[in-house]
Amino acid sequence: MKIRNFILLMMILISSQNYAIFHKISELPFYNFVSWIEIDNNLAIIGVNEPEGNPNWNLGFIDISNPEDPVIIEEFHDFHRVNNIAIKDSVAFIADDNSLKLVDYNDLGNITIITYYSDTEVNFVDIYNDYAVFVYDNGFTIINVSNAFSPQEIISVPAGFNIRRAKITENFLYLLVDDGIKIYDISQISNPTILGEYTDLFYNLNSFEIYDNKIYIADWVGLFVIDITDPTNPSLITSNPDFLYPQNISIQDGILYVCDYLYGFAMFDIQDINEPILINTYQTPRETIHYATQGGILYLLDWSYGLQIVNMDESANPYEIYRYWDEFSCVEGLAFTDDYVYYADADEGLCIYERNNPTDPIYMTGDELGTRLIFDNNIVYLTYRTNLYLNVGIKIYDVSIPESPELINTMVIENYQTEKVGNYLFFKNEIYSIRIYDVTDPANPFFVNSITNEHQIVNYQIKNNLLFASISESNYVDGIEIYDISDLSNPESISYISIDRRIANLNVFNNFLYAGYWNLGWYGSISGYYIIDFSDPANPEIVNDFIVHSLGGNLNRGVGFGSLCCNLSGTDLIIADNRSNRILTYNAEDITNPILQNEFRWNLQTSSIDFDGENLILCNWVNGITELDWNQFLPVDEIVIIDNEISLTNYPNPFNPTTTISFSVAQTSSFVTLDIYNIKGQKVKSLVKETIPAGDHNILWNGVDESGKSVGSGVYFYKLNVNGKNEAVKKCLLLK
Repeated sequence: MKIRNFILLMMILISSQNYAIFHKISELPFYNFVSWIEIDNNLAIIGVNEPEGNPNWNLGFIDISNPEDPVIIEEFHDFHRVNNIAIKDSVAFIADDNSLKLVDYNDLGNITIITYYSDTEVNFVDIYNDYAVFVYDNGFTIINVSNAFSPQEIISVPAGFNIRRAKITENFLYLLVDDGIKIYDISQISNPTILGEYTDLFYNLNSFEIYDNKIYIADWVGLFVIDITDPTNPSLITSNPDFLYPQNISIQDGILYVCDYLYGFAMFDIQDINEPILINTYQTPRETIHYATQGGILYLLDWSYGLQIVNMDESANPYEIYRYWDEFSCVEGLAFTDDYVYYADADEGLCIYERNNPTDPIYMTGDELGTRLIFDNNIVYLTYRTNLYLNVGIKIYDVSIPESPELINTMVIENYQTEKVGNYLFFKNEIYSIRIYDVTDPANPFFVNSITNEHQIVNYQIKNNLLFASISESNYVDGIEIYDISDLSNPESISYISIDRRIANLNVFNNFLYAGYWNLGWYGSISGYYIIDFSDPANPEIVNDFIVHSLGGNLNRGVGFGSLCCNLSGTDLIIADNRSNRILTYNAEDITNPILQNEFRWNLQTSSIDFDGENLILCNWVNGITELDWNQFLPVDEIVIIDNEISLTNYPNPFNPTTTISFSVAQTSSFVTLDIYNIKGQKVKSLVKETIPAGDHNILWNGVDESGKSVGSGVYFYKLNVNGKNEAVKKCLLLK
């Protein structure tokens, strides 16, 4: 491929994108419950909310001078439960369940605990200029930290209430208590005087922020905004329950940054808090607990997974074509045609978009909570529910005119999974049965039969007159039962295969069943697929059990928490790894033994994967739907030779951090250039630009650009030019 054609292709691809996706550049998994992160230049200080003596560390110092390769430089096991951290003059003030401890990190080669200030449980510490406040269950203490290595107590104030968090400013001290906010005047620092308070029947207050004469309070039931223009009389302005379990929050320049149970890390424009504008999100595998930013890099703590480091400055994602994304939207079902996307939305019911205009829906029912959607011959079968837990039925729409669908039937029936085969709909009714309806006339369905099991049916798939059901006893999956449904008047169980793990996902490819499992654990899990040969359905056989893990080879980091899904296109198997937030590609030419070929960092927790020609369409739960260029996810190509006299290759590939590029030229005294290009067609590095003799040559590329800065993970192209006319181009993959 000529490099100029490659550049043109990239320009066309990039110009079609509508949104930018934050892109993970590295991660550092921990097997402990992280609680807080502070950044000081090239150092990240991370606290853990676990008891002293735990085999895992309680306080860690991470070198982030190269964000793509974070390194733990010091671990401490001397703390109890780290609640938060504040820093001043290379001293870390650690709010610990036992005390306020101080750690000197001025010399990174000799990080030491220098002292502790209190022998009581400290819930939170905050520093402003030369003053700090730390709070506990029944009071607070203000200290002078002008000498951070030797703080001096100014005053200790007892209180008859529990204090969760605090923020100290020049003249005021704000305390977050169990039932609201208390404001103290500290203009006379040695004599704090309470000015005002706002209390309410809050559920569980987590954090708060002060911005533009307002206090924003994060409660598990939403965000509350308190007017403190008059600090003696704080008053409620408004509340927004659309935030689900917001935890740590901050506000800068009218942008709310929030660690939220539903959204992970999210950014909202809150010029109008009642109608916040969702700017972007980043999902972590489990629960986003705290964050810090520096230089356009986002450092996220996942409660039980560890540190994820994310590039916030990317203006475009080379894989992305379209993104269908509504505020406060939760996509739980997806179908598409050449012109339209149909999906079930947890807030808006049936939603329809034009694929060439993904920003505005052409239709939304808005009158039910959609949980699943099946599209067949311009008929949509929408599974819906009336509240968060109870699925109550199916609504059937004729969408021959997508702009104005017609509701042709409603079936009220408890339903947890819907599949359609031919003219029949299968409902997983309650937890022990699957009901079958004839929908030859979608406007008039009628009951045919049911399949029942004495144990819980977790989920099921149907293929070639066979129904595969994963069966559970007391939350432990015992195996998979296979039913012959060729005669729907008499469904028959023909075999059962025992599996001692919990099955979260079933996929049928040819005569093989991929049964996805995950072992839930607080600190991680081992997850993967059992591959079952059912060519003889009466005697199914497990032919492989492979663990889903990254090219890094850490077997303890499988899919784990979140959804588990895969799909097959020809001989290419793709798996959404929501434990590590990756999309993995496998060579499944031998479908019983898929071979991991490539991995791509991804930040959206994906629940389903579909192929549409050269596009990959992902359902991303709270982050809507994304269309990606499938060609970008294919394995690294073989050598692309334009001139038969030139050979070109590199090893290793994929590589980290260096690779050797080998080539040979036939002519003597040839003028050779060898250049590296990124996925956008931009030159990254010139490796060779000189006259060289004929023969074999090896050139090392250490993964840096012209300025000597390390480049990010991803696909790169290297181009060889000989005497200005002979070219060869090859693709390589850098993984960190």
